Amino acid sequence: MTVNKKKIKTLICILGQTRAQDITWDSFNKYLLKSLDADLALCIAEKKNKNNHMYKNAKYNGNIKIQMITLNILKKHRIN
Repeated sequence: MTVNKKKIKTLICILGQTRAQDITWDSFNKYLLKSLDADLALCIAEKKNKNNHMYKNAKYNGNIKIQMITLNILKKHRIN
């Protein structure tokens, strides 16, 4: 998507847990991430399973407080 000749990047944030990602990943990736050319951010407390499609494909994630992750992501994607 473009606005005033600037490409606008979409960010999809998962807040909470990535339960059932093994069931939902293919559709989530196809219909949201790829169709919107979006980045994925995980705003969760900690990594419990590192063999998780969402962790492997998230542009933003980490083992820090949810508030700090969210704040940094929003600053990076702010539209001027």
